[in-house]
Amino acid sequence: MKTIIVATDFSKASQNAIDYAVEIALQVNARLILFNAYQMPVAVSEMPIVYDTEALIEDINKQLNTIKDKIQQQKGSRLLVQTEVSEGSLIGCLKDICEDMEPYAVVMGSQGTTAAERFFFGSNTLYALKHLHWPILAVPPQYTFKGIGKVAFASDLNKDVGKTALAILKDWVTDFNAELHIVHSAPEDQLYENAVFASGAMQKEFNLLKPRFHFISGKNVEESISQFVVQEQMDVLVLLHKSYGFIEGLFHKSQARHFALNTAIPLLVLHE
Repeated sequence: MKTIIVATDFSKASQNAIDYAVEIALQVNARLILFNAYQMPVAVSEMPIVYDTEALIEDINKQLNTIKDKIQQQKGSRLLVQTEVSEGSLIGCLKDICEDMEPYAVVMGSQGTTAAERFFFGSNTLYALKHLHWPILAVPPQYTFKGIGKVAFASDLNKDVGKTALAILKDWVTDFNAELHIVHSAPEDQLYENAVFASGAMQKEFNLLKPRFHFISGKNVEESISQFVVQEQMDVLVLLHKSYGFIEGLFHKSQARHFALNTAIPLLVLHE
């Protein structure tokens, strides 16, 4: 059975990620793992401070089980939901659980609204996208699951794509019976001259999925792709980890990235 892990800190942002994860788990018949990582506060006083670890863990489990019970009340026996709690840094604990479970995807919120949520679902999500070697699905705040009928894959075309990433992408498109749209974007004066020719190899690789190719230009590659996925009503944007510039652009705090940050669809990052 496939496994989907969704990280939560019990904020509104993480609850939205859980709601999305529930729907994709149902679509692909996967079990859902509600995951929380906690760290005990570091004492900065010379006086010894005693923390009630058992009470903290009990409270975390209580909150996770409340979410679990609510999901099962709504979805019944159609979805297997489990909970996991680990002590340590979020990314370190996620790495450990992923090595053990080999998940179909790790789902996280891409941005919170409060300062604490922005830290958890901002810097940590970006770090996970860059360093965890399993499919990471970042869900924008308040984004509602509408099904996955169109998958956009942002591709350089002139760079090789690893077999592992290709296999995962094929599985996602097949599992959701979705359309595959391969998007190549570059500044107009740098648009890859042989893009159509170069797309031939990828056409052959994805032949059975009947992909559609799109060649777009613009001064800013990130914004061009962001505009494309919104205008063409894509449901998920797939990127390779090596496309770091675009990943960073989606999470950048500058005004120039405001459009991409606030209108981005769920982002699935695959590693080679």
